[in-house]
Formats: sequence, C-alpha cells, structure tokens
Amino acid sequence: MEMTRRKLLSGAAVGVPALALAGCTTNPLTGAVEISPAFVDSVVSALQVGCTVLSFIPTATSVANVVAALFGPAAIAAVQLISGSVAAVANEICGAVPPAPTAQSRLRLRLRGSSPQKVVYIGTTPHTHTVINGYVSQ
Repeated sequence: MEMTRRKLLSGAAVGVPALALAGCTTNPLTGAVEISPAFVDSVVSALQVGCTVLSFIPTATSVANVVAALFGPAAIAAVQLISGSVAAVANEICGAVPPAPTAQSRLRLRLRGSSPQKVVYIGTTPHTHTVINGYVSQ
C-alpha cells in the first residue's frame, strides 16, 4: 500500500496509526499520535501567568484540539517546533473563559468540585470554536 501525504494527514486527523515525530507519543492501544506532555505543561504554565481572568488547567485533549484547529491536525505531532505555538494556544484557551462576571462566578463554583477525573466545561474558544474542558488542582 502506498502511503501518500494525503493519506498520512487524513490518518492523523481521525486517530489511526501515524508516524511519531518530534517528541510526541503514540498511544499503544489506539496507535493515535498524542500531543507532547511537555507541550501541554508549557501551555498550562503560560495560562497560569497570562490568563489572569481565571486560573484553571485545561485537559490535554482540549489543548490538542486547539492545536489542531489553529495549525492543522498534522501539527499535533510536532507542535513544539512551531515558533510561538505555546503563546497562541494559551491565548486561544484563555479566550474560552466567559467575559461576563456572573458567568465567571458560576464557572468558579463548578471548578470547585473539579479534578483531573471530573473535568468541567470552561467555554468555547473565540476564534477556533473549540470546546475547552478543565479543572483546578486542589
């Protein structure tokens, strides 16, 4: 079977086995390319400093979805090599926090009972319309 660029990119988009690149990991059960934990940690650190509206930790899936929406599904494997990608992803995720003070108050209440196992809906990003879920560390 010939592996064309189109097949490779479409395979990465739907989660079938793809080539592992640049520090990403491959899930041994599904074969899907996953986002680098180090990149996710960098985005979380940038959010803690730059997103002063509300402090939360986005799920790795939310980070990967924003990366795919901003840079394309194939970028998930090598996103840490894209200049400025941490700031771009963190800014987009921070934009998911609702702007209204009453909505922020309700979100803070929901976040109180959250954990890595019990994530809550944070909001939808303004530019890529990506759903962001997250939690707060207790």
